[in-house]
Amino acid sequence: MIWDNCNLEYLQKRAARIILDVERLPPSVVLFNNLNWLPITRQSLIKRCALVYKRVHNYITPSYSNSLLVRKSKIHNRATRHSNINLMCPKRKTEVDRTFTIRIIKDWNFMNANIRSNGSLASFKQNVSESFLAEQKTAMLLIL
Repeated sequence: MIWDNCNLEYLQKRAARIILDVERLPPSVVLFNNLNWLPITRQSLIKRCALVYKRVHNYITPSYSNSLLVRKSKIHNRATRHSNINLMCPKRKTEVDRTFTIRIIKDWNFMNANIRSNGSLASFKQNVSESFLAEQKTAMLLIL
């Protein structure tokens, strides 16, 4: 997660091309599907969302995450469908969308609610990985 803002996907694409012994022509989606890899950006997203999963499902988390990652149900008393698992985005004038807190909350709230609410941490990570791989394979079909 620390190296998330760096462009490490370039290195991952290069490694895939070396492993598969191909030229620069095939898109990275095709290479990653052949190797059954997720892009580094997606792997980082899974790790960020796992941190939120721990916070929302009452695992032991760092104390700073309790003040940054606040459920919507703690802010207002309207009982909505996902108020217990969605997080409130603390948007301030000085913060931009690239801050860790804003990005992690938007990623979490955008994720499928069934994946966010069911199972253990291990099954959550597995389900997210499988859904990303399925999206990637669908994208490959659109390319070809």
